Parts: sequence; C-alpha cells; structure tokens
Amino acid sequence: MAPRNLLWFNLATDRDDPVLAFTLSWLNAAAAHFDHIDVITMRAGSLDLAENITIHSLGKESDASKAQQFLRFYRHFLPSLRRRNYVGCFAHMQPRLASLAGPFLRWKAVPMILWYAHGNVPWHLRLAERWVSQIFTPTAESCRLASEKIQVVGHGIDTDHFQPAPLTTEPETNPFTIVYAGRIDPIKRMEMLFSALDHLSAQAHFPWQMRIIGVASPGQEDYELRLRQEAKHRFGERVRFSGARHYQDMPDIYQTADVLWSASATGSLDKVLLEAMACGLPIVTNSEAAVELLHPPADEWLIPVGLDDRAAALHFAEKTIQLQRQTPSKRRELSQQVRSVVVENHNLSVLAQTIAEAFSR
Repeated sequence: MAPRNLLWFNLATDRDDPVLAFTLSWLNAAAAHFDHIDVITMRAGSLDLAENITIHSLGKESDASKAQQFLRFYRHFLPSLRRRNYVGCFAHMQPRLASLAGPFLRWKAVPMILWYAHGNVPWHLRLAERWVSQIFTPTAESCRLASEKIQVVGHGIDTDHFQPAPLTTEPETNPFTIVYAGRIDPIKRMEMLFSALDHLSAQAHFPWQMRIIGVASPGQEDYELRLRQEAKHRFGERVRFSGARHYQDMPDIYQTADVLWSASATGSLDKVLLEAMACGLPIVTNSEAAVELLHPPADEWLIPVGLDDRAAALHFAEKTIQLQRQTPSKRRELSQQVRSVVVENHNLSVLAQTIAEAFSR
C-alpha cells in the first residue's frame, strides 16, 4: 500500500503560542491517520509533536522579511512536493499559502482542503477558493463566502485536555468568578461587559470577581491600557487583567471559574466558548453563533441577539445572578450538558477522522 503522506500549512506551530498552541493537538491527532505529515508554518517555536511530523518554518520567529518568507515557502514546498507523494494538503487558516501552492498541487493532482473560521471574507480567501477542493469551517457563520465547497465540520476541541475538575465535597469559599478569555479588542465589546459588571455590583448580593485572560490585538495596546485604568477606577481589585496564558494552563482557569462571559461581535463561533464548555463551565453570551450551539435547557443562559449594549449588559448581569442561585446539583447537571455539546459535535478525534476520510476518497 502506498504511504499516506499529508502536507499541512500552519500560521504558527508553537506550544507556547497563546492563541494557536492548539494546532499541535490537531497535528498529533491527525498524525495517527497518516504515515508522515510535512508542516510548512509561518512561525515555529516550542514543539511537542509525534515522530512522523516534520516542521519547515518560513522564519517569522526570526523576523524574516515577507520576501524571505515567500522564497522560503517555495524552497520548502517544491522539494517536498517532488520528494513525497501526498494524498492531500490541509491549509489551516492559510488562504494565502493555499493560493501560492494551488497551481502546483492541481498539476500534481493533490487535493487541498482549506480550514477557515472568520467572519471576514478577504480577497485572498476568494482566490484560495478557486484552488481548493473543499473549505472546512466549524459553523455556517464561520465562513461567509458563497461557495458550494464549504463543509461545516465543527470545531476540533481536545476534550481530553479540556475536562471538568474532579468532583469535590469541600464547600466553596472563593468569590463567584467570571472569566473572559480572548483578544482584548473593541470587537469583543469589553465596555459593554464593564456595564454588565456595574449592574452586577448594584444587584448581586454575593461576592464576585472577574479575570480577564488575554492581551491586546496588534495596534490595540492603548485600548487595553484604557480598559485597565477604567476597571481599576470602577471595580478596584475585583477585576484582574491576567495577561496571556499558555494553552496548557487554560483548563485550570476554566475549572476554577463559575461562568464565562463572551460578547464577541465577530459573527463566528469563538473557540474559547467550546473550550470552556468542555471543562463544564457554563457560558453567558449574546454571540449569534452560539444560538445554534446550545439547546434547552442549556440555552437558558443565552442572551437574545440584536439587543443594544445597554439592554444586553443588563441581561448579562441578570443571567449571571440566576446562575449563581442554582443549587450545586443543578450546576453539575448544567456542567454535564454543556460538555456533552462539545464532545458530541466539536470533538478533535472526530475532526481528525473527518480530515483523514476526506483524503481517502
């Protein structure tokens, strides 16, 4: 039988990357289905990968220029294409590299699948669509390009890594903990979440705290500084900015929280929601992408889509107060419900099998 080799394009392959570290889990899961995987990545860092995975970096970690990255891509790609017989190419959030490789892969009759999950439809996505055989996306809202090539496959969440905390009979003594995780950016509507905290301060009869996990998007450093100053002035020590945290640390953060807040306006399903849910953490969100995610009774904590920020902020506070009033047994039941959504619909092992089967046709 001919070897099953896979070519993979990555933005970053780094265990310490606060956003993209999960791609190592994806690669390791896929490695079980292929004889060898060659990864061409924009940036490489700390690695913890299966032995049948080879990394080829374009040098962004050493500040290589765009021209250097362009030349290095073909220096890695073309010899690899000559050396190995690939059953396919998987481009993870890499429509640009998919476009650069497209003509050569088509000439060699190597099918290519693009993974894309973002509300924007840039020109390079439209260009890549001409070269790929399929576009995998986690939800219908995650890729808004009009194309018959789009296939909704769910997110790939490592549910072995993201697990609920072991059950304990010890009484809780910490304040009710709200967690936000993700980029610090105006599109995440942080000001509205602060308004929700104002309502919580006025209405809640229990101690609470909020942990903000993440760093500013490029160019939004001043925005983060303003938020930090505003939070200090309005909420004192109850709101803490904890900076970026490693992928390995996130399960513990979710396990020690009581609820995740998300008000992202990107339109696509934020992977953070699913990682938190896999840990059994309830979510309160007005994300339009989450409407299709949760079903009764877990959808009780969804906030109606389309409310203005003032009304939405009030709902965030009220839903959180309702959640805090739940009995321990009801909370455990809710925890099991939200985790089951991820295990059944967004499991990494299922996604890896889907990728493998797509290149077996």
